[in-house]
Amino acid sequence: MKTIFAILLFTFWVFHFLLWGIPVINFKLYKNHENYGIVVFPKKLIFKDLENYLFSIPFESTESGKAVMRHGTKNENATYMMPLEVQKKHSIEKFIVIQVLDSMSMLVGNF
Repeated sequence: MKTIFAILLFTFWVFHFLLWGIPVINFKLYKNHENYGIVVFPKKLIFKDLENYLFSIPFESTESGKAVMRHGTKNENATYMMPLEVQKKHSIEKFIVIQVLDSMSMLVGNF
């Protein structure tokens, strides 16, 4: 019985992604005059206080689009961030990645 339940659950999970697709996660890139960047994702969860703070330090909104999964320099950890092409386009060498979890919570990493 447990096996049948597990198979049904797995089948439902697979069909969910086939029918609805993998969810798209969008990013928003902020950049300052020194070519440092801050990438925030998912874009739809960016709260006003965070954006106001980024504008005050002063970073400006530069670009947004579909986030991609990328690995760190040692190929150890991975997270969503801007595509490499966007990073090169804006000449950004160092940047901070902020994953917004809810209205006032986030995870922060540097790249």
